[in-house]
Amino acid sequence: MDAISEVTTMSRIYLIIVLVLMLVLLWSGCMSSTQFAVCGNGDWEPTEACELDQYDADDAAEACRDAGYAGGSATCLPDSCTWDLTSCTDTTNNVNNVNNVNNVNCDPLAPEFTQCPDGDVCSYDPNSSSLSCAVSQEGPLGGTCLTSDECMPYHVCLNDICTRMCDDAEVTCYYDLACITGFWPENWGFCPLVDFDCNLFNGSGCPGEGESCYVMLDIGLQIHTVCLHTGTSTGPCMGEFFNECAPGYLCFESECHQLCDSDHNCNGVDCSMFVDLEIGVCL
Repeated sequence: MDAISEVTTMSRIYLIIVLVLMLVLLWSGCMSSTQFAVCGNGDWEPTEACELDQYDADDAAEACRDAGYAGGSATCLPDSCTWDLTSCTDTTNNVNNVNNVNNVNCDPLAPEFTQCPDGDVCSYDPNSSSLSCAVSQEGPLGGTCLTSDECMPYHVCLNDICTRMCDDAEVTCYYDLACITGFWPENWGFCPLVDFDCNLFNGSGCPGEGESCYVMLDIGLQIHTVCLHTGTSTGPCMGEFFNECAPGYLCFESECHQLCDSDHNCNGVDCSMFVDLEIGVCL
């Protein structure tokens, strides 16, 4: 009986060893499938930069940006599943990068006097705090945009709107409005939006948070819309700033008065129209 028990015990040990070896082989096979990716199998595996037919336009554009380019779309190489960057465009440089890694040295406030190639201008991207050289697409002030090179020179794409750039020294805003600085490097800033399609009578339509639409009269008594920080007064005012009063009001004779025109009445009081203008105040 002892001999038989010993044989049975050895058989059990042998069986356990075989099972353990099989589990090890299965586990190593699973591990090898994750460690050694197969390019072109339709499965974008972690060790692959890309996979054929598994990426979209956003992935291709992001690959260019990650590589230090401002635009373009990368393509996935079929033999290695790595990105081909030859279609990427416009090297960029982070303005806070003192080592100037991508060697772009340009000034968005003097875009025609830079190291950009002929025909290109310098533009600043406030989202990535980077500079780039590209052909300006001449988007107008207040026009929609995705990148700053879609706007005119001296302009920046802010809140998806082409907005005038400025600084606190030499480059000023339209109609001598204050340059809004303190957010970007190099003392750069942006101007309040002028002639933007917003609503003077309720202040709505400005893209910036905390801004409202105001009426502005230039020295030629021409009406302009301007997006400024929202004021609050509906009473006394000094007349020093266009946004002293609450949205829909204008400072006239040291008092904030509601704006009116042929389509916006004064609820029982007279609308006093300014001479030669299509707008007035409720008196």
